[in-house]
Amino acid sequence: RDGYDYIDPTFATKGITFDYALFKGNIAYFHVDKFAMTLYLEDARTQETFNTSDPATMHHIQQMREVWQAWLNTVQQLHRSGTLGGVVLDVRSNTGGNVNDFQYFVGSLLPSGGLHFGYQRYKRGTARYDYSPMMEATAVTMSTPHETITEPVVILTNCKSVSMSEMSTLGVKTMPSGKVIGKRTW
Repeated sequence: RDGYDYIDPTFATKGITFDYALFKGNIAYFHVDKFAMTLYLEDARTQETFNTSDPATMHHIQQMREVWQAWLNTVQQLHRSGTLGGVVLDVRSNTGGNVNDFQYFVGSLLPSGGLHFGYQRYKRGTARYDYSPMMEATAVTMSTPHETITEPVVILTNCKSVSMSEMSTLGVKTMPSGKVIGKRTW
């Protein structure tokens, strides 16, 4: 170790960054560079993924949890007080990732019970038209008690917003006060 802190090599593939800010007018901003939030925010997933016996690793994970929790608490408190000016979610250049992250990103602003955002079907075999029947497509929303955000929610996109970023964009588009700003996604 010779004066250097050990860094878990898992961060090379599973490392993400969260950015949180509160702008003038009480507008809460949150950016995530790729979706692996579940690995940081859920204890079981953290233990499966990282070397949790290493203090430096756990310190980094705890910092990530604190940033997300600070953002969520700020949004909830401002909403309850009636002073939330809006929420800006940023998925520009986000390469996608874990679908379960929807609950912590967009799903933390929506009611519990899931968000119906359309219909989907799956390819079932090798034949040209061998698809399942159409089924409701639902994204998981946060189940822990929280307020549903009714203030404007904006999601920022660009042509490098991929996969789960596009699902998050679709989730915001289905919100009554949701807007998309930016370039067409991937």
